Amino acid sequence: MTSATTTTASRPPLPPPSNFLPVASTHVLASQNSQSAANQSSTSPGPNKPQTASNVAYPEIPRSAAPRMTATATNPNAKLNNPGAYANFISSPLVLSPTVSANCSAPLRDLHLTDPGSGHNSPAASSDTCFDEDDMEIEMTLDFERNKMDLTTTTTTAAIKPPEPPHKIASIINASKSSTEVRNACPTLDAGQFELLRTLGTGTFARVWLVRPRKEHRTSGTEFYALKVLKKKDVVKLKQVEHVLNERMLLSVARPQPFIVDLYASWSDMENLYMLLEYSPGGEVFTYLRKMRRFSHAQTQFYIASVTLILEFLHDRGIVYRDLKPENILLDARGHVKLVDFGFAKKIGSQETYTLCGTPEYLSPEVIQSRGHTTAVDWWALGILTYEFLCGFPPFYDNSPFAIYEKIVQGRISFPAALDATTRDFISRLCEADLTNRLGNLVNGARDVKGHPFFFGVDWKALSEQRMNGPLVPELSFPGDTRYFDEYPLPSPDLEPYQPKLHTRDEEFFKDF
Repeated sequence: MTSATTTTASRPPLPPPSNFLPVASTHVLASQNSQSAANQSSTSPGPNKPQTASNVAYPEIPRSAAPRMTATATNPNAKLNNPGAYANFISSPLVLSPTVSANCSAPLRDLHLTDPGSGHNSPAASSDTCFDEDDMEIEMTLDFERNKMDLTTTTTTAAIKPPEPPHKIASIINASKSSTEVRNACPTLDAGQFELLRTLGTGTFARVWLVRPRKEHRTSGTEFYALKVLKKKDVVKLKQVEHVLNERMLLSVARPQPFIVDLYASWSDMENLYMLLEYSPGGEVFTYLRKMRRFSHAQTQFYIASVTLILEFLHDRGIVYRDLKPENILLDARGHVKLVDFGFAKKIGSQETYTLCGTPEYLSPEVIQSRGHTTAVDWWALGILTYEFLCGFPPFYDNSPFAIYEKIVQGRISFPAALDATTRDFISRLCEADLTNRLGNLVNGARDVKGHPFFFGVDWKALSEQRMNGPLVPELSFPGDTRYFDEYPLPSPDLEPYQPKLHTRDEEFFKDF
């Protein structure tokens, strides 16, 4: 069996989705003026020190604590790079603008989206951009010409059936949560119904866009979504078909869990797979951690408790996540956790699985040694995550993945003096090489984790119902604010398009996507 170990970091950009073009340049201001930037930075979350020992110095963050790179079985010695990618995520934010710059260039005005239902090209911009006045003038001219033709015609024609009104995206999404009969009666979505505003993140074979429905498909002006676009060509080439199908299936299963990003719909076209997801405007927890260097005990307790509820939910359904790390945890508008990226998740029940996948710093010994692993690997990763939140870097780090693996197998964790005995015990019991003694993998499962003194004072029922805000609440100007996301270049053209006829077997898997 081919195995691969994968992490996230800067990856080569991918081509834009077929049938529509990005219009970010007409919707996004390159930056705010110096005054607004200063105001923004003054109100952004500031660093907080651990409550346990505020005057104890921590060691400097090692180089390996920088944004993690991609390492595969064919490239195990990939170097760590880009140490400060997220350092200034608040100082010069990008904010979607409700108006368009007066210096809109001629080429931008020629950008069009193809609307499969209309039979003609319609402007790529939204209802509040400079395109609308021109479009209105064109439509009025066309109407006048049609009326003049009707007056001069002498042939009696049958009444033309008026076109059906465009379907509202929000109505389709709400119906998708209903019964099977209602879902089957819903119209399908397509990429042409959305405007692409800007890139939120990129992966090896995927790009996530901030989108909103086009004017005719919009119920209100506050509808924003994250659209994950996966290139079929790259999914097939990298042998990720099973992982992609698993992600779609497991996100559908995970819908009742409020701390997991919601999958609203999925569909495909000739070249791409699409997943319409809930937009979490707070950005990655990884970004906050690098900005603040480390979290306080109270902040760490809140986030780790939220992740514990997620793992309890998944494990009760026989699902192992296998990719827990700060980069895969987002914050919503109230500062609550949203777990994303289920590409390595798998439904295993009570069985073992042997695929080598995950992030080097977060892999458990049984995964590295190919001894077969279960849901216990997620509890190990929770211990690593707790350590990184409190210290600013993982307990096992090195510039070489193989050196990281050796340290993990040795299992020796060095704790800073600032960590109290309860926290050390919590991390040590989660990062226990002996599976029969690992916290979370015992008879009581997640209840043992929730009952540890580390979580003293946590109201689990109130947390699960999200009665309170999180410790870090993002400051947002409107629902589509993107100031907490990094900038990415536009995708380059695809010179080798996907050819379905050459991938008949894979197309069978994609037909029900």
